[in-house]
Parts: sequence; structure tokens; C-alpha cells
Amino acid sequence: MNLQKAGLIFSGLIMMLNASCMDKDAVPPEGYPPKDPEISVTTIVSGYEIIWGMDFLPGGDLIFGEKRGRLYRLSNGTVKEITGFPAVFPSGQGGLLD
Repeated sequence: MNLQKAGLIFSGLIMMLNASCMDKDAVPPEGYPPKDPEISVTTIVSGYEIIWGMDFLPGGDLIFGEKRGRLYRLSNGTVKEITGFPAVFPSGQGGLLD
């Protein structure tokens, strides 16, 4: 029991010592608190079911997939469905597992 009390007293002393070492006039780093980020949202495609993943190709085209397993390519403002791959059985978090 005495050892437990000594440990508590020692811990309290360490906390008080640590608090007394802080600079009360410390200047926060520049940019603190952070300003609100400048965010803009642009809708690229709409009217599709749950878009589950997407990626931009080197030429700027966009490939995106729906959770149900359909894959599309957006090129110069035109969306075309990509076909020819095996059937997808989406369930749970499935999709195309991208």
C-alpha cells in the first residue's frame, strides 16, 4: 500500500513539473489554427447506380465502375460501357474489387 501511495505522489510531482516547464507565452506555429480548406465539387457524370470505383487514364479519360459490375469509360464528354469481361456477382462489399 505504501508503494502505491509513493507511486501516485511521484506521478503527481512529475505532472506538476512538466506543466511548470511549459512556456505560457509560446506562439502557436504559423497557420494555426488551419484556415478552412478551399474545396470545390464538380459533377463529372450522373445518373448511374452506386459508383464503386474510378480512375483517370494517362490521356485524361475516366474509367468508373458501378457496384453491380458494369464498367464505363468517359472520353471527351461521352460515356461508353465497357463489355467483354466475365460476369460479376456483386454482393456485400464486392463490386469489381478495385
